[in-house]
Amino acid sequence: MTPQEAEKIIQAYSTVLGNGTEGGIARRHSTLPCSKSRIRFAYYVYLTHLTEQGDRYEELIHKLMITYAALPQFVTDKEAEELNSVYARKRDKGDIEEDASRKLDAFQSKAFDPAQMTEIDAFVQECYFSNGRQN
Repeated sequence: MTPQEAEKIIQAYSTVLGNGTEGGIARRHSTLPCSKSRIRFAYYVYLTHLTEQGDRYEELIHKLMITYAALPQFVTDKEAEELNSVYARKRDKGDIEEDASRKLDAFQSKAFDPAQMTEIDAFVQECYFSNGRQN
């Protein structure tokens, strides 16, 4: 994959992110432009390319790291519908079953896990280091 191809995938993914969740918390996998794995790979290719350019793209790199960390929010469409329904009931202080509440909590822990940001930050720092500088 070339940096230009990676950039196109990331732009398409960013557009999907910009569409929001329709008031929910989970995002539908079917809205992604390609597989999560391909999107992750695109990020690694593109971030490698950007870090090779020096400091010029530091702000963009930071923004890309944030959007990368949102990938776990994408789940199967059925799961997204269920989670969003539970989330809406919880938000509206309605009754939710204990099992549904546990599933929502597990999703939130995974989807908003700071380890996603740590992972991509470590990769970017490794790229900078291999380019002979630290950031």
